[in-house]
Amino acid sequence: MPIEDLAGGLFRIIGKIVAYVVVQLILEILLYAIGWVTLKAFTLGKYPPNRESKHSEGFVQFVGFLIIVSIFLTLVIINK
Repeated sequence: MPIEDLAGGLFRIIGKIVAYVVVQLILEILLYAIGWVTLKAFTLGKYPPNRESKHSEGFVQFVGFLIIVSIFLTLVIINK
């Protein structure tokens, strides 16, 4: 039925939009915050600067990702 196909396509589009928003929120908020705290601690407050200043937000998010992966791997190794 054409209406069922239309509804299915609409739900797929809405699902992709919701997934995109959730992934962006995770990257922007969670990974950036964890990376920011970690880098501030390791550089004794010198990097990263305030968010308004120019710096690599992707790098800060990557550090946050590495911290989460490191914690996960540590928990897996400990629980073996």
